[in-house]
Amino acid sequence: MDTVKKLKFKHGYYFSPGFYQSYWLKYIQDKVPNHDSFSNQKLEQYQELWLGSIFAALYTKSTGENYYVGLPDRDPPDVWVVRLEPIIYKGREASRLERMPVEITRCHLDEGENLFDQIMRKNKPAYSNTVLLVYLYGFGGEVNFSDTVKRLSELEKVYPIEIFVLAKVAHDGKTALEPNTFVGMMIYPEQRQQTV
Repeated sequence: MDTVKKLKFKHGYYFSPGFYQSYWLKYIQDKVPNHDSFSNQKLEQYQELWLGSIFAALYTKSTGENYYVGLPDRDPPDVWVVRLEPIIYKGREASRLERMPVEITRCHLDEGENLFDQIMRKNKPAYSNTVLLVYLYGFGGEVNFSDTVKRLSELEKVYPIEIFVLAKVAHDGKTALEPNTFVGMMIYPEQRQQTV
């Protein structure tokens, strides 16, 4: 495990969602007071990889393909979510790296942040052809997803190609869920959700 502690996360390395989740829980989350890594700029890269790994796990679960997470060579995007796409090259089976650019932002309910406003902060030409992933957390208020979806549909232009909201959940109605369960909700261009 000492090798894991010394890992350097940089462009060109891609990690499975489970591996990075384990790294996050053992070496980062428990070392940060109140688990608020958003307030620590030194942890931004690790935070983005963590959220990207959850998103990669959602894609892996929904498609049956293996997705991985890694850092780009420059920002934007915040992370790449990738898979190995099978191809035929010079008559032989090979693989090509298919990359999905993911931009990450947060919506902290305890600080009075609003989901639609946080999305609009990233609705800019710089984020065209990216997936916008919004991490929703805190207990400070309710989120009206229907209103957010309606307001997005009324916009003249939405630059991200997809918008997902990611949130940690403890229960589904009356049923308690496993620790570290997350729900991912696509709210643009269509609506669907899944837990991982």
